[in-house]
Amino acid sequence: MKPRIFFISIIVLFLCRCIAWYVFPLYDDAFITFQYASNLVQHGQFVFSLDIWVQAVTCPLYALILTPLFLFSYFPQKIIPLLNILIECSVLWLSRDLFINPTKQSYNLIFGLMISLSPLLARVSVGGMEMPFLALCYILLLLAVKNRHIYIVSIPALSAIMFFIRPEAAILAIISVVYLWVVYGWKKTILPALCGLMIALIGMFIMQLVYQSPLPQSLMAKSEHISEGFVITAMQLFAPEPMSLVFHSIVFLSFLWIIYARIKLSHWMFINVSWYVLYALAYLLARPSIWSWYGYPLLFMAILHIVGMVEILSHQLWIKRLETIVQSKIVLVIPLIIWFGISAKSTPERITQNIYDRLQNSEYFKGNKLETIVAGDVGAIGYFTKKRIIDINSLVWINKAKHITTASMDDIIENEKPDYIFLNATRSQIKLIQTRHIDAYQTIDRYDKDGSSISTMDSTIYPDIVWRQDYLLLKRK
Repeated sequence: MKPRIFFISIIVLFLCRCIAWYVFPLYDDAFITFQYASNLVQHGQFVFSLDIWVQAVTCPLYALILTPLFLFSYFPQKIIPLLNILIECSVLWLSRDLFINPTKQSYNLIFGLMISLSPLLARVSVGGMEMPFLALCYILLLLAVKNRHIYIVSIPALSAIMFFIRPEAAILAIISVVYLWVVYGWKKTILPALCGLMIALIGMFIMQLVYQSPLPQSLMAKSEHISEGFVITAMQLFAPEPMSLVFHSIVFLSFLWIIYARIKLSHWMFINVSWYVLYALAYLLARPSIWSWYGYPLLFMAILHIVGMVEILSHQLWIKRLETIVQSKIVLVIPLIIWFGISAKSTPERITQNIYDRLQNSEYFKGNKLETIVAGDVGAIGYFTKKRIIDINSLVWINKAKHITTASMDDIIENEKPDYIFLNATRSQIKLIQTRHIDAYQTIDRYDKDGSSISTMDSTIYPDIVWRQDYLLLKRK
């Protein structure tokens, strides 16, 4: 197959992600990472609110990598989605060396088609999250596994580095050490394992020294949030949208086939399957509140597994026909056609214009940076206002309350008496202010994606849901 066709698949991925960038906004949580990078560059403090030493990011390494953008760009948050898109294109480029026959790139084209089509991967990537960088490190680790003797020292080291991008990589670190022990014996495992352990311990020691905790505060706070049940957690992980459900279903069916046919997996596929299973089990057992980006690594592993199974079954006639179809240039542009269709039916995302840009340009937040704001969604409000954020979820601010509930929000407002409240416009939160704090605060603005100016405190007009990206700004009288 001509290399030009593979290059076209990379261009298709880039264009699909650019269309997704037009459709989807940045996540509010992404601004937490941006704030850490910004404060490090501008003030020399790797914190969210100045002089409040709380390590809130689960991806400190990603925040550090972003710091050059905050040195040389006026609007770095506008560039970060493009950086993530380029990282994903790099992942696709590196995948050409992962499969058995590097000259036969139909497997890489299938991989490119699947990641181009996935709305979940696209949403998380252009949403400014750290997951594409995690995928880049993971593909490098799998390449090290494939090349075996040459790069075995780097395998635990890479998994330790990934731990500072996402804490779930701790599972991968254990898998890596066990894999080396089984394949190479304990003598050849000691040095690589020590390298990985030293990287992890040095990073955690620095965090303990600076923040008095070796683990991110956000990780500990989120661990207190228990979902409604096993089934709901499973649905959020495996079926956040239809295409994810299809891909994960194929993986489950392939597991049955592997057991039935006693298929021997390659080394990198064994690592991939192990992390996939243990990653999913960890979430299903812990049952935390699931945000969409938690599903990115799981779906990425699922796609890798599916392509690996296509390679294993390449002798099958239907697989050979699939490979022939995939190598057609027309098939390569199918994701592009689908994404153009999505963009035609979608309006440009309005959250940036009607929420983020308005927060950035708001006159309410000019002046005293020591003023305090109580908020649930702390990312954008903290990043654009640079004021002290009191976080009701205890991600960027340590709440002494053991359990994070609506009642604790009431206690926080009562005890802290913040200058502002940045309130999610849901019935329960509006009712709390309406019944307990209406005499102390007045509504001054509304921020929602439709640009609504209605800012009444009548709780009955707001939806009775847990969360939505729609806010009321209240100021202390």
